[in-house]
Amino acid sequence: MFDHAKWVSYAATVYTWLEDNDRAEEHALETIQMHTLPDGTSNAPMRTYTTARRALTTGRPDLLD
Repeated sequence: MFDHAKWVSYAATVYTWLEDNDRAEEHALETIQMHTLPDGTSNAPMRTYTTARRALTTGRPDLLD
C-alpha cells in the first residue's frame, strides 16, 4: 500500500539532505497542511513535528506559523 502523506514527508527530508531548500520547503508545507485539522491540532503529531523541525533547518522558522 502506498502512503502518499508519508512519501511527501520523506521527500522533504531527502531534499534537505540534497540542500534543495526550496523543494524541501514545498514538501514540508504540504505535510503540515495535510495533517493540520480545522482546530489547529495535528492528526500525525510526530510527522508534523519532524517536518516542522526540518523546516527550521532550512533557515525558515516562519514555516511554523
